[in-house]
Amino acid sequence: IVSEKDLNETFFIEDELIDGHKKKVINIQSESESESVRQEKEISSCSQFGTKLGTIFTNPIYIFCTLTLSSLYFVLTAIQYWASDYLLVELNILDENKRLFSFSIVCLTSPTLGVLIGGAIISLIGGYKSKHSLLLCTIFSLLSGACTIPVPLVTSLLWFTICLWLVLFFGGMILAPLTGIIIS
Repeated sequence: IVSEKDLNETFFIEDELIDGHKKKVINIQSESESESVRQEKEISSCSQFGTKLGTIFTNPIYIFCTLTLSSLYFVLTAIQYWASDYLLVELNILDENKRLFSFSIVCLTSPTLGVLIGGAIISLIGGYKSKHSLLLCTIFSLLSGACTIPVPLVTSLLWFTICLWLVLFFGGMILAPLTGIIIS
């Protein structure tokens, strides 16, 4: 015979740490107790999330590395979108095959080599956890920025390609170490 009291009780199994071992525990609660426990867990979960989020947003290394990578991706996207038009309109490179070939070579080789060489250099100094890794990433970023300065001044495909290759190469050099720094 099942009474009305039995119908208002909730059974659930939880993992609890007892004497250093994880054990299954069966809990029996009334409907009102179950609801209050669920609400307390939700509040606790939200509080923990807010604390973790606050920890992330008060970490300047995380914030600046994330902003740096976001800026890098923004610039790379702009370069990929506008470079072939720039070659046509500003440098008057009318041969489409020439424009696409030079741009393709730059986009395929420079970031790839930048990531590989940047990762190798960072590994040589002790990895992304080294105290010098941020300094080296700053130097790579400054070199990438410096290579953008002559871009509007050059008038030949060769010099434009060289400048663009260096911009993407030094940008690629910061990608692996900054990603490692952010993750750690």
